[in-house]
Formats: sequence, structure tokens, C-alpha cells
Amino acid sequence: MATAIKTIWSNERYQGKYRELLELMKRFKLCYELPNKTYIAPQLLEDKKPPHYHWDNKDNLRLRYRYDFMPKGILSRFIVEMNPYIDEPNVWRSGVILNKDNTKAEVIENYYDREIQIRLRGNNKRGLLEVITSELDKIHISYHNLKVDKLIPCNCNTCITIQNPYFHRLENLRNLLSKNSQVSQCQISGELVNIYTLIDDTIGRQELNKPNSKNVINFNINQGDDMNNPINQNHSGNGDNAVGKTTNKIAVGALDSTFHGQSQAIGQFNETPSQDLAEVAKEIQCLLDQLSQTYPTETKKDQKHFAVEAIDRIEQNPSLTQKLLSATKAGSLAALDSLLNHPAASFVIAAIDDLQND
Repeated sequence: MATAIKTIWSNERYQGKYRELLELMKRFKLCYELPNKTYIAPQLLEDKKPPHYHWDNKDNLRLRYRYDFMPKGILSRFIVEMNPYIDEPNVWRSGVILNKDNTKAEVIENYYDREIQIRLRGNNKRGLLEVITSELDKIHISYHNLKVDKLIPCNCNTCITIQNPYFHRLENLRNLLSKNSQVSQCQISGELVNIYTLIDDTIGRQELNKPNSKNVINFNINQGDDMNNPINQNHSGNGDNAVGKTTNKIAVGALDSTFHGQSQAIGQFNETPSQDLAEVAKEIQCLLDQLSQTYPTETKKDQKHFAVEAIDRIEQNPSLTQKLLSATKAGSLAALDSLLNHPAASFVIAAIDDLQND
């Protein structure tokens, strides 16, 4: 349901700050502006595809990001960044249709499956795919140690005829090539397939030359007529209401701070995190995810400011503060750091260390 921004910000403390607050929302990628001066906040659109929505499955190029841990807000930020290419009114909370160079792309988030699924059709599928992955990669890098898988669908004689083919891990293919092997075995049919053919059919050989790092974004790509896993159609509401029909309207409200998936420990330490520490880490992770909707973390300065705000919020919650101090006494800050997935985590840990010493 859309709500006029002036109604939301009717409190006296916001008087005279309407334009300033709106510009802040635009700066932090919480909304974008349409030509008719309507403002859209994607995270608060209704979660339902537009009426009469149809996607042509013929000759599609597909890609998937599958996350071990999927933070909230990735698709919302993507929609804001890609808004010049949105095929209006085909945008809703968990999906968007893009239109560029006689090519369309469907980008849908399946949050509880920890996936973003992409399908493309048209004359320049590879070109639009590169634009999409470039933007998603920028967003992903802003998260600390985000882990996903990159899988290439098998094109053996068996897999091209079935809906759930075997997927070859790109890193395995790279390793085989480094050992002068140009074939990989399908684990469904047992056939040997040419690695370069696998790559050429999907992402292109330039992907083989990209450097590896802990923040390299991995994704699944497939071509064919049907998605391997159907998109969840259990939606409700009307996305048209979220756009509004008068000027200076915006969908705003409370942001959900929950997340799905498990944080991944990084590095090695001698202690096993206690249950209390794990529960505290989950609460802090929720807080960090919520603050990320408002406060940027692109630079070290931003991350320091973010940590100050996070500690202020923790200290405003006596129960969380007490649990945090108790858990970190029994465990360690290194263990807590390993459970947090956020670009400002190291600064937050340093601030918690200061809090312990006060």
C-alpha cells in the first residue's frame, strides 16, 4: 500500500525537511524517481506480478545466483540502480522486467530459496546479461564475505533434453584446464563434454580469465525453455497501488530486518562459538541489516560512522547489551566476528571491544 511521503513525515521534527529527506532516500538507493515526479521505493511495493504478466520461455539465456546467506535488500538496490531500463509497470517487490537493445530480462528474487533467478530473451542476451551481472556484483561486494555458487549447466546429449541437468562448477572447470584437460564428466550421463563448449554456450570464455577473490560473485547459468525450479506464484496485493497516481508519492515504512540463510565462518580460531554467542550474533546481524537500509558502507569512513550508529543502537537496548557482554566474556570477539556478515563488521567488533573495556 502506498503512503504519501508528506503523511509519513508529518511529525513536527520533519517540518521543512521534506526535500532533504527525499534526497537522502535517493542517495542511499532506497527509491527512484519516475518522469512524472512519482517516487518508487521497491522494498515496499506489493509482492505480486502485474496483471496479464507473461514471459516467453523460448530461446532463453538463464542465470542464477544461489546464496549461502542472502541479505535483505539486494534486489531492491538493484531495481533502483537499473530503473532507467525498467519495462514499466513491470516491477514488483520481488521482481522486475528490464528492456534494453531489443532484449528483455526477468530478474526475480526467491528469498526463502536464497536465489536470484534471471531469464533473458531477445537479440542481445549476452550484452544485457553483462550489464545485470556487473550491477549485481557491485552490490554484492558491499557485503562482507558473501558466498554463492557459480554453476554451468551441462550440455551433454542427456542434459539438453531434461529440466534438471547436471551443473559443472566453474572453479572445477578452471582447475581441469590448468591441468591441460579440456573435458569434464557429466555426473548424470557419464559423458565427457568439452569445457570450452560449456563456457561458450553460457557466459563466454572471458569469464575464465577473471581473477578469483573472496568477493567474486558466483552464479548459475542455464539456457532452455523452462526454469529448472518454478517461480513461487503465491503472491498477493497490487503493485499499481505502490506507484501512486499523483505527484510526489512514495511507498515508505518500516524495513524488515530479518534474513535467511546461515552466516559463514571465515578464518580459523580455536574456540567453538557458544549457543549464547550465536544467538547474540543473530540479533546483531539483524540490526546491521536494518541499518544498512539507511546508512552507507561504501568507504572506510562510512563504515566507521555505521559502527558508531550500531553501538548506539545496541546501548539503547539494555537486554542486548547485557547478553552481548556476557556472551563475549564466555567466548571471544574473534568468534563473534566470524558469525557476522557485513562490510562494517570489523569496525563494529572494535567498537564492541571498546564497550567491553568501559
